[in-house]
Formats: sequence, C-alpha cells, structure tokens
Amino acid sequence: KIGEKIIFRFKNEIPPPSEGIFEAEKTEIFQAIDVFMIVEKKRKAKVEPLMFEVFFEGITPDNFSDFPLKLRGRIDRIDRVKKGKYRVIDYKTGRYSKFQNIKYFGGGQVLQHALYALAAEKLIKEKGVDKAPKVIESGYSFPTPRGEGNEVIFKEFNRKDFKAIIDEIVKIMTTGQFVVNPEAKCDFCDYADICGPEAVKRAKYKQQYNPDEFEHLNKLKSYK
Repeated sequence: KIGEKIIFRFKNEIPPPSEGIFEAEKTEIFQAIDVFMIVEKKRKAKVEPLMFEVFFEGITPDNFSDFPLKLRGRIDRIDRVKKGKYRVIDYKTGRYSKFQNIKYFGGGQVLQHALYALAAEKLIKEKGVDKAPKVIESGYSFPTPRGEGNEVIFKEFNRKDFKAIIDEIVKIMTTGQFVVNPEAKCDFCDYADICGPEAVKRAKYKQQYNPDEFEHLNKLKSYK
C-alpha cells in the first residue's frame, strides 16, 4: 500500500510516456518490494533501523588518510546492531555476482562499504546519537529480482590496510600515472574511446618493460 501510494504520487508529478511503460515499471517495483520484505523477515538478529538516505558532505573521518581529503555521499541505511555497534547497508539494483568473491577490498576496486562505514561513525557522533560509535558490519544488499535478495556484508575490515589503499590511490592521482589495468574488462567502459582500441593489450606489453609505472596499481591489487 505504501509503495502504491508513492508510485501514483510520482505518476502525477512526472507522467509516464505510456500506460504500458507505467504498468511494467510498477510491476518491477512491486517485485523488488516483495524481495526486500523477504530479506528483512529472514534476518536472524533483531536490529534497529536507525537512519535512511543520510547525505553527508565535507566529512573527514578519523585516521582516514595522510592527505587532506573530504568525503561526500549518501548512505542508504544505518542500523544499530547493539549498543555502540552499527551496520551500514548500501542498496544495489544490479547483480551481486561481482561482489560475492571479494574478501575485503577487491584489489582496491570495491571501497564504498569501507568509506561509508567511516563516514557513518563520524555522522552518528556529530548528530549526538552516540559518543563512540563503531561500525562492525558494512556492505551491499540486492533487494530486486535481478539481485535475488542476496547480501554481501563485510565484518570489521582492516582499517590500516584501508588507509594504505586510499593513500596509494592519491599517490596515483598526484603522479598522474593513470595506467590501464592489464586485467581490465573494457566492454562496457565509458572511457574506452579515451584509451583507444587494444588498450589492455598495450598495457600488458608496457608492463613488461616499465614495471615502475605499474607499481601503485600492483600494490592496490594486493588488497584482496
């Protein structure tokens, strides 16, 4: 009932191109709601959903980086697991397959859960909810038929390693060595035209003779 009320509110504000498209999208949303409710009912531990769609800007988490960095984003959901302990969840509409074999950081390519965990601690503290909050779980939920209701939740990650990853990424930016990953999959990349054809093949060749240029990239790959 809540979903239907919101759907028709948006229909009045932004009329769909046709009734057929509207019905198809409404069906897709209702399917996602069903999956979402199943996921929530299956949760073993009772938690307190605390905050939703929390926007933040200009936040610098404690012990985050040796560089003067500020974060901006929107956290989908923050749960209170127990006193002083929290969980951060980001909702995804795609498939979960690319996340399921990641241990913590996916070779420096999957960082959102860690970034949001640190940002959430700062937000909870600044809002006066908790003087010493700690996020002990963070990850991704896929509450759609495509994602099959799966979740990829990481327990407490190594914060020292995460700081090293962030600092390594900044070093790449400051040196300007934006090398192509020799293991990259460029089929659906928005920047393929910039790199040009056979970019991965050329990167593999360059790596053989210019290992120093790939030093930062190889360091990131070590953080599985």
